[in-house]
Amino acid sequence: MKRELHKAKLIAALSLTVLIFLMIIVTNNYFNEMRMNEVKKIYNDIKMDAMNAEAQYEILSENPCLMMSFDPISSELFELGNKLTDMETTLGKTNEQVLDMKKYYSILEARHWLFVKKVSKQCNSSATPILFFYSNLEDCPDCESQGFVLNYVRKTIPNTQIYSFDVNLDSGAVSALKANYNVTEVPSIVIKEQKYTGFRDSDSVMEIIKK
Repeated sequence: MKRELHKAKLIAALSLTVLIFLMIIVTNNYFNEMRMNEVKKIYNDIKMDAMNAEAQYEILSENPCLMMSFDPISSELFELGNKLTDMETTLGKTNEQVLDMKKYYSILEARHWLFVKKVSKQCNSSATPILFFYSNLEDCPDCESQGFVLNYVRKTIPNTQIYSFDVNLDSGAVSALKANYNVTEVPSIVIKEQKYTGFRDSDSVMEIIKK
């Protein structure tokens, strides 16, 4: 009798263990599916925003001075950058999809930067483009802080545009910009064609802009 009772307890314990294991698998698959759906949405949103930014750029290129009163491209690029950061957080900084989107984003940024420079010359615009070179690797502890500072400056000073470039990205556009401004260290920023290396707080950056 005791032996049968012990056997029944073992069977019950084993059944419970199997049930818990199956519940873990089902739950894990459910959250993995939710995660993949979220990633797909972010990816599709990024592609759509990129296409919108590209189309707006082509349209406004016909009349650059129109950008002084109508500049949705900057907002599109900023939102696109935020979504790309979300994608990077979800999939990881070395994910192939993330790197491909970053390359395309860098090209859009470079084109918009050139466009803003053209507008500034032709239309007497007061826009201040800032190039920000950073690294996602462990070799730049100040890069993230510098990014926060530049976002604050962008919100504080009107007509300030920030263009962020990962120096480790395998991109011809990024390589050309690095060579043009002799960027060898990170973080580095370029304001009014002058390169500044090392971390700069908000007061320092705003002082440079107002010179």
